[in-house]
Amino acid sequence: MKRNFQRIACVFLAVTAVMLPSCKKKDKGFEPSFGVKAFETEDPQPIRFSIPQQWGQIADPSGSGILVFAGEEAYQGGSFNNVSVCIYPSGSEQAPEITDVQASFQEGFETKIKEQYVEASEFVYEVIEAPLFQVFTVAYTVPSGDMQLKQKVYYPLTGNLQIYVTACDNGGEGISADEVAHTIIETLYLGGNEEEASSEE
Repeated sequence: MKRNFQRIACVFLAVTAVMLPSCKKKDKGFEPSFGVKAFETEDPQPIRFSIPQQWGQIADPSGSGILVFAGEEAYQGGSFNNVSVCIYPSGSEQAPEITDVQASFQEGFETKIKEQYVEASEFVYEVIEAPLFQVFTVAYTVPSGDMQLKQKVYYPLTGNLQIYVTACDNGGEGISADEVAHTIIETLYLGGNEEEASSEE
């Protein structure tokens, strides 16, 4: 009886030892764990942030990573600073133009990012679905230097993200590239403006 018990115990321990490594924690969603590095380039305005991202499903199977590009957009005739964000493969040789252009991607296909004016102080871009990854842009309006998010887009991304920011001033109070980039990071990756979103619902 004692031997049988010992055998059962040994089998149980052996099975447990085999099974434990394959047990994984359930995905609790996005848990931010990254450092933000900023440095100025030759132009004193643009600032680059490197963000190691570790949540959701991989959006770039080739493993080349994804770039976030924030381009300068000044609304004609108004005192607003509009900052656009575009995500595309890091393997691309150069960032695509933001306003109504055709962007070439490393996988050999092309797509257009179209500008849609909603009102004088606000514009948004279409969400474009590509075969191997998602491309989207988020528009911001900054009246008198006050950063406001006009459209939220959440999509799971994996890899090293880079944000290129150029702050612009078109007659308003203006806002620094550093403030712009931090607002983008807080909103897209740290769930900023949650109170605003819940009040709208």
